[in-house]
Amino acid sequence: AIASLDELKKNSVEEALKNLEELKRSGMTDPRIDFQRSRALFLLGKNKEGFDALQETVRRQRTNLDARYALVAYYLDSSKPQEAIRELDQVDAFAPGAVKTAVYRVRALRFANRPEEALNASRQALKAFPGDEELAFEQGMTYLDARRFKEASDVFLAMYNRGRKGISVLAALSQAYAGQKQFAPARAVLEKEIAANPKNPDLQALRATVLGQEGNLPAAIAAFEKLNLPDRPEPAILFSLAGLYSRAGNHEKSVAIHRQLAARNPDLPEAYNSWVAA
Repeated sequence: AIASLDELKKNSVEEALKNLEELKRSGMTDPRIDFQRSRALFLLGKNKEGFDALQETVRRQRTNLDARYALVAYYLDSSKPQEAIRELDQVDAFAPGAVKTAVYRVRALRFANRPEEALNASRQALKAFPGDEELAFEQGMTYLDARRFKEASDVFLAMYNRGRKGISVLAALSQAYAGQKQFAPARAVLEKEIAANPKNPDLQALRATVLGQEGNLPAAIAAFEKLNLPDRPEPAILFSLAGLYSRAGNHEKSVAIHRQLAARNPDLPEAYNSWVAA
């Protein structure tokens, strides 16, 4: 069942869930079954059932760190940072000083809109775990949340120079530069990465975003239109295009894109709300 889960294909996840349900019906009481069931249910989009299985795992095996961290992640994804913090407090009670707990705590404090506490927590954690990239990233994101763009760019540029060139770091670095109206260095970093990876659509989208932030709306719109594939329209690309067309004064085009977004994503409240706003 676990091997099937790790394949991350829908049919293999469904097969894993079927096997796990049979084990549970057969009377096996190992709480790891509930944890793996929760993984399968989340992967299939059955979040309520996945959450119930996670809670059952923790109820029967309170020191299961994987399940505890999965609960924290669920609370954060559900915009419930206070519940995440309470869960982390319980983890600290039996497994104090874990770096993963520290990372989640900074993130939870960020999501709870408590930036100063998040920064203090990140500083203390980085003293205990110097050089930890996840902690550094969360600290940089906290600076971004607090609109302390210079400190944020310092953190992300240091990560970039150490070789951490993932799309999340590049996006955060360009956002920090944009917050300081320093568009030239943002474009320079992205152009360098695009030269090395010319077919990467995420990098192209980041460059288009920077062009829009800089006020170069025609170039930004043209760049996003190239990324807007009719057979595979990406919601994030469409959101960006609709916003740019609005800023450029082409409200009819913006409304048309928002209508398309809402039609293609009926379960996405942001699509409908932005259509109404447009």
